[in-house]
Amino acid sequence: MARPPKEDWVPLMRAAAARRLREGEDVRVMDVAEELGTSPALVHFYFGDRRHLIEEAWREILWAFVDEDSERVAEAAGRRDWDAIAALVRDIVSEERDASRRAHVRAIGEGTVSPDLAATLREAHEATVRNWVDLLRASIERGGAETPLDLEAVCMLVVAVPLGLSALDPEMTPERRDAVAAAYTAMLRSVLDAGYSPHDRAD
Repeated sequence: MARPPKEDWVPLMRAAAARRLREGEDVRVMDVAEELGTSPALVHFYFGDRRHLIEEAWREILWAFVDEDSERVAEAAGRRDWDAIAALVRDIVSEERDASRRAHVRAIGEGTVSPDLAATLREAHEATVRNWVDLLRASIERGGAETPLDLEAVCMLVVAVPLGLSALDPEMTPERRDAVAAAYTAMLRSVLDAGYSPHDRAD
């Protein structure tokens, strides 16, 4: 009997493992197979071993928002659209992203003992930083930021802020999220928009 096609099973298996990581559960081949109604042997056939399955699941988690946010950052850069940037920031600090942010922080810890995971983290972080560098560069070209900036250093801070939230306040109230999003947006706009003062009322 022919095995099911790889393109049908691999995304399902990877997504099931990623969900477990987001929820703080252990990832076992047996559990993934049971959830999908298949055999552990089929999971091993496509991923080789548990370690490779977990690495692929981490990659899915880490790249999900890199891909989504990169498109929105690029659009905002093209228009210098502060409303779009503020909306992106609100989404980044939203409750819907809590599980992925906590998983990301966990991946950073596990990356200290897994060279493959550490390489995936570097790849995702570098891509995110590049996206924000493009936004800063577009703003400067349009007469935004006037002072010389180390764009990559600024963007490393921008990328680090949401991850820090997971450690500082893992159970933020909606009001605190709004306040953090407003402060984060003001920080970005203070760098990107030469005509903006953080003491101004929000648009």
